[in-house]
Amino acid sequence: MDIIITAPKHANQESLKDYYTNVLSKKYSKYPFVKKANVKIDQQDEGVKVSISLSLEKGKDAFAKHMDPLEESAFKKCLGKLRPQIEKYKQVHYHSS
Repeated sequence: MDIIITAPKHANQESLKDYYTNVLSKKYSKYPFVKKANVKIDQQDEGVKVSISLSLEKGKDAFAKHMDPLEESAFKKCLGKLRPQIEKYKQVHYHSS
């Protein structure tokens, strides 16, 4: 799975990329249909907006975004929003009856 992280104004670019790559790899490597992850971190006055887009093998991409004062919280909320989308995709495309 390819992982692209865009965080133009983030102070700790290297540790950020290592952390996000590690978490996303652990979470989605068990799904062979997830081909690419795009993460965008945008620092704003109200907080941090995190958006994640997962390119899937067939059909539409899975997408989630969340804004929170804490970056970690926004990231975890996005992962939580992606979970039902991934499970539904798996059920529709890979469920064998």
